[in-house]
Amino acid sequence: MKTLFIATWFMPDTGGSITIYNNVYSRYPSKEIVVLTKTTCGWREFDRKFKIPVYRLPAKRYIFLRPESLLIYAGFLVYSLFLVLLKRVKLVHCDQVLWAGLIGYLLKIILKTPYVVYAHGEEITMQLREKEKVMRKIYNSADFIIANSSYTESLLLKLGVCKDKIKIVHPGIDAIRFNPSLDPAPVIMRHGLQNKTVLLTVSRLEERKGHDMVIRALPGVLAQFPDLMYLIVGAGEEDGRLKSLVEKLNLKGSVIFAGKVDEKDLPLYYCCCDIFIMANREVKGGSIEGFGEVFIEAAACGKPAIGGDSGGVRDAILNDETGFLVNPNDIGEISQKIISLLRDKELSRKLGMQARQRAEIEFNWDLYYKKVNSLEEEGNR
Repeated sequence: MKTLFIATWFMPDTGGSITIYNNVYSRYPSKEIVVLTKTTCGWREFDRKFKIPVYRLPAKRYIFLRPESLLIYAGFLVYSLFLVLLKRVKLVHCDQVLWAGLIGYLLKIILKTPYVVYAHGEEITMQLREKEKVMRKIYNSADFIIANSSYTESLLLKLGVCKDKIKIVHPGIDAIRFNPSLDPAPVIMRHGLQNKTVLLTVSRLEERKGHDMVIRALPGVLAQFPDLMYLIVGAGEEDGRLKSLVEKLNLKGSVIFAGKVDEKDLPLYYCCCDIFIMANREVKGGSIEGFGEVFIEAAACGKPAIGGDSGGVRDAILNDETGFLVNPNDIGEISQKIISLLRDKELSRKLGMQARQRAEIEFNWDLYYKKVNSLEEEGNR
């Protein structure tokens, strides 16, 4: 069955949801899938190497339902209609409710083509109240909604979405690419981490990721473990504020900002750390962690994780089994959990081992792909 995937964001852009799309749709037979998305930096080189056909339209930043955005919607709708008819598409996948889901909804009205919408959590909490009716209509008109966590399901139910339409499918992980046997020596040498205890965060530098709370917790940890280094991988708008905070707390010798790193090196960063941490939290405007793919990447590398008890992270970390969930606004609790893992090497090893086992069994992309395909088959019956 031919499937059209309409994506607001797609490779070579980066991010948790984009990782999902790349791993799912790259597994489709090339004759059964076509992608429609926007142009982005480096897209030509990526599309030449990608095994499935990708069509792109130029689209600058848009604001939903603003007049200046109508041409963007119109262009994608017309091109989607063209692809559905030309490629004989039988099912449309939409990467999120707005705007891709709106296109899917219109295609269903015009051509009776069924559609599926992904739900990640953040895009629901961040929408303004006046969009709720539109979102509810799009979700409830979809054949299925693929939610990444039980928390995201709860957001959909609160919005008024029919429970029968919601299917929870946790993101996967490449347990071969991310594994504990990798040698992190190149990363250790690159950042001068020899004989250091390493605390790691991998994420965009944005407020809801909670880097600032980890930095504020460091003095209490360093008092007992002075050889600790906090390694931060990622870039973003919080870069300047975080570096200022590090200077203010006199922590420049204990915090490394690695910036954006090459994707091929990412598993080595996880393997070089002793503990993975991201004190994610909900911030003003509704931005929240819908799942937390980075926790599963760390788990696949056999690392215990500390995450904020917020959003969908409860599905990514099993508290006291694969790591710890903490109050992301409590500096003392964050510090205490770091110290407890550094003190108890056996506990740290046990949690990391259990995290790896869970990653192998419950989170893999082949399983995710099969679940998505089973929904398609279910919808055709």
